[in-house]
Amino acid sequence: MKACPFGASLCCSFRSALVVVSIYASRRTHSRLDLRQKSCALKRWALSLLTHSSNYLKNPALSNSQRNLSRSFCRVNGFTLIELLLVIMVMIAAVTGSFFLTLNRANSPETLRRETRKIATVLREAQENAIREKGGAQAWGVLFSNTSATYAIASAVSGTTTHALPDSLEFSDPPTGFSKHVLFAPLTGLPLVPPPPASIAIRRRANPAVTATIIIGAHGAIDYVFTP
Repeated sequence: MKACPFGASLCCSFRSALVVVSIYASRRTHSRLDLRQKSCALKRWALSLLTHSSNYLKNPALSNSQRNLSRSFCRVNGFTLIELLLVIMVMIAAVTGSFFLTLNRANSPETLRRETRKIATVLREAQENAIREKGGAQAWGVLFSNTSATYAIASAVSGTTTHALPDSLEFSDPPTGFSKHVLFAPLTGLPLVPPPPASIAIRRRANPAVTATIIIGAHGAIDYVFTP
């Protein structure tokens, strides 16, 4: 099949572009790595165009030149010492930034709010289990321990499911060294122990003035407030 003049002209243009890029890359052998990578990407782009022209013109000779170009175009020299040091510094900065970001999130007010909502959910779960007399238990409750900074939903027949406070939080009610057991009556779900209204309070270790109080009302309503 005879190649059309347009295709031949396009192929010549691509060949010229490849020669120019090759000369440019050879002159920039000692340039920085990012420039060599840009040159490599440019040569790959030109090589892709040459591939399309080769398919268009059906010229087998272009395939051999393409293989030669692919072996010689994208040889990137090794990293210099400065480049390695820059990479190491960037990695250290990324790890350090991630660590401080995680630490800041752990100490943020949102951690207190999230844990408060979680405690309220656990109390409501225990209350619902008591109303349904789940497992045949006579009472369901949640045990709060300031000694271990944990709270556990429990009944006499099901054992316990324990949750731990985040390291940035602590109980202020119950006080240090004490525990408090909140029990709900079967069928009604009303609080039995302690006498209503009962409360549980947590606060931030870094700023004890920032607290959250979970309140169990006389009619079984469970709510919470934040201070300030």
